[in-house]
Amino acid sequence: MIENKAAVCDVLRFSDVDSHELTELIACYQIELCLTPKDLPAPGSFCGGEEAGLVGKALYLRTDTPIHSVLHQVCHYICMDSKRRLSLDADAGSDDDAQQWLRQH
Repeated sequence: MIENKAAVCDVLRFSDVDSHELTELIACYQIELCLTPKDLPAPGSFCGGEEAGLVGKALYLRTDTPIHSVLHQVCHYICMDSKRRLSLDADAGSDDDAQQWLRQH
């Protein structure tokens, strides 16, 4: 039984990490970090709200975006081919093969 629901919802957010290190990490994959105002959903976000979004090589996030959302989107980008990257806008278009590969690694 979960006694403290608030503790379960606490996650590491963009505002909690060194943004310089995260920017360097994603730059290795030619991804550009783009900060969005906290009161607006991130462009390209599949789920909306505080979740990260991808449009082309731009990774959109807010200061309250969970880091796991950022890393999830980065992984989608890394795993897709250049053709899919060109048309990328919110839907990473992951398929069963990609999901299976992620589960195995």
